[in-house]
Amino acid sequence: MKNSFQIIALAVLTGLIVFSLIGESGATLSKSDKKKKAKKQDIKTFEGPVGESVEERGLLAPVIKVKDIISQNAAYHKDAQHVKVHNDTKVLAYVTPWNNKGYEIAETFTNKFDLISPVWLQVKRGAEGSYQITGEHDIDNGWMARLRKNNPAIQIVPRLLFDGWKGEDFVSVLKSQSEQSRLGQLFAKTCQKHKFDGLVLEFWSQLGGQAKEPLAGMTSIIARTMKKEGFATILVLPPIRHRELEYFDRTDFDRLAKDVDFFSLMTYDFSSVQRPGPSSPLPWMKDCVEGLVPDSDDENRRKILLGLNFYGMDFTINGGGPILGRDFIKILDNVKPNEKLKYDDNSEENFIELKKGDSSHIVFYPTPFSVLKRLRLAEELNSGISIWEIGQGLDFFYELL
Repeated sequence: MKNSFQIIALAVLTGLIVFSLIGESGATLSKSDKKKKAKKQDIKTFEGPVGESVEERGLLAPVIKVKDIISQNAAYHKDAQHVKVHNDTKVLAYVTPWNNKGYEIAETFTNKFDLISPVWLQVKRGAEGSYQITGEHDIDNGWMARLRKNNPAIQIVPRLLFDGWKGEDFVSVLKSQSEQSRLGQLFAKTCQKHKFDGLVLEFWSQLGGQAKEPLAGMTSIIARTMKKEGFATILVLPPIRHRELEYFDRTDFDRLAKDVDFFSLMTYDFSSVQRPGPSSPLPWMKDCVEGLVPDSDDENRRKILLGLNFYGMDFTINGGGPILGRDFIKILDNVKPNEKLKYDDNSEENFIELKKGDSSHIVFYPTPFSVLKRLRLAEELNSGISIWEIGQGLDFFYELL
C-alpha cells in the first residue's frame, strides 16, 4: 500500500531518535519538555444527550478538527438511546470486565445492540478429557437483568476462550466425537445455569491454520448440541488474506454455515508496530467478507459480523500500542485546537502525526465519519457488525448504530 500514511510512518520511524507515548501509560519528558508543557486547552465540552445530531454538529466530515473531537466526543443526540439507525444490521458488542465503561455503554445504548458478549468465560481441559468452566465469578446477573429490561429482545452471549489449551489437547479432542459432544453439552448446561442465550467461541486461530477439517467437524458437533438446547453459537474468525497461510477460508465457512449462527470476523489489527498503518482498511474489510461469501445475494452473508474496532493505535519508533478513547482525548489535549486529523483515501481512516520536542508518533483512531463508512459497508455487503469493544470507544460513535 503506497499511500500517505505509509509515507508519514516511514518518515517518523526512520527520521527521529527518541519517541515516547503520550497517554494513560505516561511519557518520558526531558526537563526542557516539562517547562514547555502546554496547559490543558480551555475548550467547552458537552456530555450526554444533546439536541443536535452528529451530522447537525458538523462531525460527519472526513477531515475533523481536534477541538471538535475534544468538545463533542461525549455528547450524543437525545433520541440516540432509543432508536437503532441500521435496523437490518445485526450488531454484536463485546464488553470486557477490565474496562467498566463498556458495562455503562451497554446499559445506556441497549437498544442499539442485538447481541452483547461480555468477556467472562474460559474452558480448561484437565486429565482424561475432563473439562472445567472458569470465569464465572465475573458474571453480573444484575447487569444482565437491566439489559433485558431495557431491551427484551437482546441476546447475551458471553465469549468463551479455550484457555491454556495445547496442541495435544486439541489432537485428543479432535479424535473423539464423544469428547466433542461432552464439550457441547457442558456449554449448553452453562447457558442454562446462567440464563445465557448462547456463547461466542474463540479457539480457531490456536492451531495456526492446521487440522481445519476436523476442527470444523468439532465446531459443528458443538453448535448442533447447543442448537438442540435452544442456544446460539458464534464463532470468532481470523480475517482472510492477511497472511500467506489463511487460517480460515471459504471452504471452512461452507463447512460450518449451516450449523453456526454467526461468525465474528476480526477485521482489525491489519497493521502492527512492525508495519504502522490503519487498523482496518475499508477495501480489505470488504475483501474479507467477499472472500468467504462471494455471492452478495447469499443469505449466509447475514451470518458474518464485520469486525469494527473502537480502539486506536499509537505508533512510535519504539513500537507503540493500542489506545482507548480516553487516551486519545488526552493526546489531543496537547495538540493545537484548530489542527485537523488527516484522512487517508485508501484505507478510509483518520490519523494525526504528532511532535513534541524530540518525540513524535502517528495515531490512528476512528472518527464518526470512518465509523459511518464501515456501517454503510456492512449494509452494502448484507453483513452484520461486531464491535471490539464498546468500552474503548467515544460516546458519539453509538449515535450512528
